[in-house]
Amino acid sequence: GYTLDATATGLTLDTSDTFNITATPTQLAITTEPVSTNNGFTMANVVVEVRDAQGNLVTDSTSSVSLAFGTDPSAGSATLGGTLTQSAVAGIATFNDLTIDEVNTAYDFALTSTGLTSTTSASFNITQSPATQLAFVTQPGNTVAGVNIAPAITVELRDSNGTLVSDNTDNVTLALGTDPSAGSATLGGTLTVAAVAGVATFNSVNLDKAFTGYDLVASSAALTTDTSTSFNMTPAAKSKLAIITQPSTAEYNSNITPAITVEIRDAFDNLTADTDSISFTINNNPGTSTLRGTSSVKAISGTATVGDLN
Repeated sequence: GYTLDATATGLTLDTSDTFNITATPTQLAITTEPVSTNNGFTMANVVVEVRDAQGNLVTDSTSSVSLAFGTDPSAGSATLGGTLTQSAVAGIATFNDLTIDEVNTAYDFALTSTGLTSTTSASFNITQSPATQLAFVTQPGNTVAGVNIAPAITVELRDSNGTLVSDNTDNVTLALGTDPSAGSATLGGTLTVAAVAGVATFNSVNLDKAFTGYDLVASSAALTTDTSTSFNMTPAAKSKLAIITQPSTAEYNSNITPAITVEIRDAFDNLTADTDSISFTINNNPGTSTLRGTSSVKAISGTATVGDLN
């Protein structure tokens, strides 16, 4: 769209035909550098221009521009996400969805395009995002009543992208969520621990009541809580007897009703599944009575029932 005028004093000027000045792309130049960002979060736009040898923007260029790590302090363990090749629009390529998942310092980007001189960005850092949520990693397993749950329960403090916040040392607390014991169970052990490198480890947690379908809730200040998978508690070793249906006043020579029942229990009063034989004898005998009937009964699933004592 250019034209030239030819002039001389006293002469009629003349104007040239229209002609164009074209620019040949030769190089890339970053006009908006990358800035330090939290891990896993979308970076601010990185903008690259296609320029000629004199540094002018080549506005008709649609060259494909690719972005990759230049300096990678993670030694290859970091993942660069987003659209890593963009076509220039009016000579400008914009990278608007870049992410890096690993915390480190002094990253930079290399920008390339076929046939053009590449360029390298300024260095930048990827910083740790703050913790926003908790996540059970080692879930509680089925355990015997009164015994510490093993392996140890572990809970991670994570950012909003689900990435471990490895420098976090906040306190994490465990409590019963679903409690099939209806409140009779006691959750024991150390229930609040400080995270180490973003992980809270609970190695002394126990429950005293044998039920199925417990779960635990992990909490820490204002972070989003997490609920464990369900687990069961089984009775400990048999330890004692408990008369459940007590003998009632009865006529002499008549069977005591209702039938007397006795349970075999562990140290925490959980019914066991043992099948020991249980014997009945008179303890306090104010007269000279003789106990008659079945004086020894084999327990079934931890319970012995006798209905003919008199």
